[in-house]
Amino acid sequence: MKKYNLQDTIIVAGSPRSGTTWLAEVLSSTRGYSMIYEPLHPSRFPEAVRSGFNARTYRPAGETWVAGEKYLEKVLTGKISSSRFEGMGDFKSAILSHKLVVKFIRANRLLPWLSEKFNVRQIILLIRHPCAVVASQIRSGYSGYNDVLSGRDIGPGKEEIIDEAQKISFVDRNIIRKIERINTPEELLAAVWCLDNYVPLTSTQRNKWFLATYEKLIMNHQQSIKDIADTCGIVCSRKNIEYVTNPSKNASSDLTTSDIRQLSKWKDHLSKDQITKILNIVSAFGLDFYNDAIFPDYKSLGKNGTKFL
Repeated sequence: MKKYNLQDTIIVAGSPRSGTTWLAEVLSSTRGYSMIYEPLHPSRFPEAVRSGFNARTYRPAGETWVAGEKYLEKVLTGKISSSRFEGMGDFKSAILSHKLVVKFIRANRLLPWLSEKFNVRQIILLIRHPCAVVASQIRSGYSGYNDVLSGRDIGPGKEEIIDEAQKISFVDRNIIRKIERINTPEELLAAVWCLDNYVPLTSTQRNKWFLATYEKLIMNHQQSIKDIADTCGIVCSRKNIEYVTNPSKNASSDLTTSDIRQLSKWKDHLSKDQITKILNIVSAFGLDFYNDAIFPDYKSLGKNGTKFL
């Protein structure tokens, strides 16, 4: 019933278990904002399915897609309804808000197309170490793939991942052949992580969003959030900054208070063989700014004109 201005809307995008909920909750804790949570989730937002969205929708920049545009126009201006009210944050913030933070884990591969179609205030792409993401997805059973009818979390199948990769014209055939040879759960999830990030990180549209890393957020909470907020035109109060220390509603049960421990616990949850398999997939995509170290190679990650926070 409310009217939100598209140009005030902030998008937070990233792979599942990469910290997007935490970041979106911090930004939307600012007075005047509320959050739309996962508007491409098939059971919470059935209209997304009817509009043609799936677990990992890809559309090339410039393509005309009327149904998708109409739905995302409604999302980004707050004109959608969820089957669960928590999709709009708590009741009070929704009533008092006049600006939106929209949080996605299924839109990475849409960012070049989406950023061309919609003039939002800002897009933040959050990236996290692939081993950390895969380890968390294995432990939680959540990778952003759902049974459409029940909404139940399911793991992606190899044929589904291959089909997704083939629809992206600039994914090299040698990469697809490598995906065809993988079988283990960690390799399949690593391939999904790569496709999720390969599309936006290699896009000619990448100057239309800012790239942030989970590792930097963890190691430098307050300054990193302030930098992101400044980029989004948000004035953070001391209360908002202090909110950074709160875990998100989706945080792992083994969340630690040690920054280094939080960033390195995937080394305990994955075997050496699993780590090697994950990083081999990552290297095949040329995304080896992440390796067996817990921090990314920031210089490599920020090259080619990427706007890096």
